[in-house]
Amino acid sequence: MSAKAEPLSMAPVFSDGMVVQQGQPIVVWGRAAAAEEVMVALGDAMKIATAGADGAWRVELPAMAADGRTHTLAVRAEAESLTVEDVRIGEVWLCWGQSNMDIPLRECTEMGAEFPGVDCPEIREFRKHTWRPATRTQAGPISATAYWFARELQAELGVPIGLLVAAFGGTRIERWTPPEAFEALLADPPDDARADMGKVNAEAPGGLFTGHVEPMCPYGIRGSIWYQGESNASEGTSYEYRYMLEALIAGLRDRWHRADLPVAFVQLPNITHGQGGEWDWPTIRQSMLVTHRRVPNTHMVVAIDAGGDLHPPEKRPIGRRLALWALAACYGREEVYSGPLYKSAEVRGGDVIVSFEHVGGGLTTRDGAVPAGFEIAGSDGAYRPATARVSGDTVIVSAFNVPHPAAGRYAWANDPTCNLINAEGLPASPFVTREDL
Repeated sequence: MSAKAEPLSMAPVFSDGMVVQQGQPIVVWGRAAAAEEVMVALGDAMKIATAGADGAWRVELPAMAADGRTHTLAVRAEAESLTVEDVRIGEVWLCWGQSNMDIPLRECTEMGAEFPGVDCPEIREFRKHTWRPATRTQAGPISATAYWFARELQAELGVPIGLLVAAFGGTRIERWTPPEAFEALLADPPDDARADMGKVNAEAPGGLFTGHVEPMCPYGIRGSIWYQGESNASEGTSYEYRYMLEALIAGLRDRWHRADLPVAFVQLPNITHGQGGEWDWPTIRQSMLVTHRRVPNTHMVVAIDAGGDLHPPEKRPIGRRLALWALAACYGREEVYSGPLYKSAEVRGGDVIVSFEHVGGGLTTRDGAVPAGFEIAGSDGAYRPATARVSGDTVIVSAFNVPHPAAGRYAWANDPTCNLINAEGLPASPFVTREDL
């Protein structure tokens, strides 16, 4: 008896309501009977592929521009055909991470009054094999962080926005990192991490990537936004997180064959519990800052003023800040998209002079008071509260009981008191000038 021929199919991401990335070749793939010819058509473009011995087929259609029209994707084999309706051309982003990327609109307090009026069919989320439009009746389960990001983009760009969402609560970065990237990190960790990489949870590395991100690769995307880190901060790998985040980004870019793929990640916000030391959020924030400075074409969204609970009930500020970066970095908008980020520090006598980038219209404070949240330490590494004042693009920090300072830090607590911003109202990132004390 001969084996039954494999039926014609496409990857699940190719389904009704999909958004295709404009300006990039459109890769379509699926399965069919071995050696069977498969014709794929979208708009005026058509290509033919032949399924391999394993049944896999793939075509690459020419890039298309957003045109405001609805298209049909048609796939035909000898005796079978498939159609995907309501296809739009626009911008597509991968949105992934743990619970704060997963939490839906319907669970956010900011939507209490506005939710009944949500009707943004040009924003569409793909999750669990289904494209869902952000209409009044269907928007509830959509990722809140991704939605607010997309809403800002759609309002500015005027094209459909597709969101490929892969997010699950309580998950660590190890499980999201492409397996080969994670294994390479463990095999050859950076010198200053060798003593600590044993803390890393190597169980099922890459399992979530393999199960939930890889099936969407190489679907065309403009870039990626990542919101994760809480589980690593609470389980002893806050310092090592910088190396794992760098590996995750490298692995993602390798899978999409785009070394310059834009990637933004959310620095963990303030949190009002876990102050006993078991939750090391300051160090993981520093790890994120270090990664941003070290890895090209990345951005870190500062959220030190947007938290409170483990799951901040409002996601709009974070979504908006992600969109500010995307509009500037990916779409050429002239935007101040970041709050002040630590650049360098110089010790002069009893002062630590801290320089910043992304100062926008100038350094200031949210409440008009003197800068709060600064500390300095001598060579003993004992940090003490310090006074601070703004001077141009710098903050000058000193403490009467630290006459010979060696280092400084800002907002170094799980839930710090801090107020430094730029004139555009975007908060300064927490930082430490030296990690060896």
